[in-house]
Amino acid sequence: MDDSFLLLLNSYREPVVFRLPGATYGERWSSRIDTTDPLGVSDETEHKAGGVATVEAHGLLLLSRPSLSRRRITGSADRAAKAR
Repeated sequence: MDDSFLLLLNSYREPVVFRLPGATYGERWSSRIDTTDPLGVSDETEHKAGGVATVEAHGLLLLSRPSLSRRRITGSADRAAKAR
């Protein structure tokens, strides 16, 4: 299964704060594209589930979260590393 994406669009003339989906949809979201950056590239900031993300005026913010299968693999590797 692929990663999931969340596209936040603000067509208003002032910044808008968006509430992100709860943990049911993923524990964290990473910024991928941010049109407020002069190059359109985000700093890959991580946002927690249920948290907020601000999109500047006339901006777009694309967030992604890893697929469930990728989260399981990563989680297993993290647990194995901690066990050592």
